[in-house]
Amino acid sequence: MTTEELVKGLIFGLKNDNYTIRVGDTKLVYFLNRFFPKLTFGLVNPKKSEQYLK
Repeated sequence: MTTEELVKGLIFGLKNDNYTIRVGDTKLVYFLNRFFPKLTFGLVNPKKSEQYLK
């Protein structure tokens, strides 16, 4: 994701008074975390997932 895409997404969210602004892959991560929290934690934190999710 380029800086320009990020800024455009943030500006769009701010103009629409969104409380949460998800840009790029964060939409997918939010969805996965909502329905598969252990899987998402393991994908985002591969080293810590072994320690915490046993």
